Amino acid sequence: MKNTGDKTSVPLPDFFAVRSDKLRQLRASVAYLRKLSYPIKGTARFALVVDTNIVLGELRWPVSKRVSDEARSSLMEIVEAETVRLYAPPTLFEEVEEKIPILADTQGLDGEAMRRHWVAYRARITLAIPDEELVRSLRAGADPDDAEFVALEKTL
Repeated sequence: MKNTGDKTSVPLPDFFAVRSDKLRQLRASVAYLRKLSYPIKGTARFALVVDTNIVLGELRWPVSKRVSDEARSSLMEIVEAETVRLYAPPTLFEEVEEKIPILADTQGLDGEAMRRHWVAYRARITLAIPDEELVRSLRAGADPDDAEFVALEKTL
């Protein structure tokens, strides 16, 4: 805050800044105000399709780089704040299960800790089925391995 004579001003970006751990409360407050007929719009919510590499990175981080047990990744912060809802096709769940032991072995990570994080993370991901016709057409494209993920993004 700056004191400009007899007025105190807050820079505009700081005025609108909200800590991620307060976003859920803000969302509830806005919903309550809307019920009371206050002229206020809702808060932003996004659907995000996550692919296997993103999830594996999210599982690798807490067992290799996280300093505090309370720390969360940026993605998990916005998921817990209900700003983002995660979606994935069935392929993701199979690939992550398959790759956790491989990553643990090749990178010297705690596989059991990664599995525990996966259980918690998996609960935050909504399983969604992409349009099969779209998947087939994308398999002929530049990145056939990501066909289900791209199709799901287009399906949602």
